[in-house]
Amino acid sequence: MVYLTGKQKLAVVLLCALALIGAGVRLFLVEGGGSRRRARDLSAADSAVVAGLTRKLAEYTGPVRINAANARALERLPGVGPRLAARIIEERARGGPFGGLQDLAARVRGIGPATAARWEGRITFSDSASGGEK
Repeated sequence: MVYLTGKQKLAVVLLCALALIGAGVRLFLVEGGGSRRRARDLSAADSAVVAGLTRKLAEYTGPVRINAANARALERLPGVGPRLAARIIEERARGGPFGGLQDLAARVRGIGPATAARWEGRITFSDSASGGEK
């Protein structure tokens, strides 16, 4: 089963609404007597908007679950490359789940107060999709 965060649900609803609005405008222009040239121009603009929204939606998968994330997911965080992602995973395997931002910063070399502040709201400390935050 797939769980979506509130932001993900909102993004899906907005994307669907844009698609329906675009279809309605296109239908009005083509069926309602509008010129075909205008409908074609609108179609290209719609495609660009939908492509941009689709790309953003694909990039956004919600907060990174630091206690369950793989290296690729960790690298989505600002300032995290392959080395820091590996250190986070190694420390998690060695010392168990992280209890919070301060615990993470204290246990993993390379994560200081500035990095922790940038990650505020971008990470969660739950270790399952249905679990709450710790």
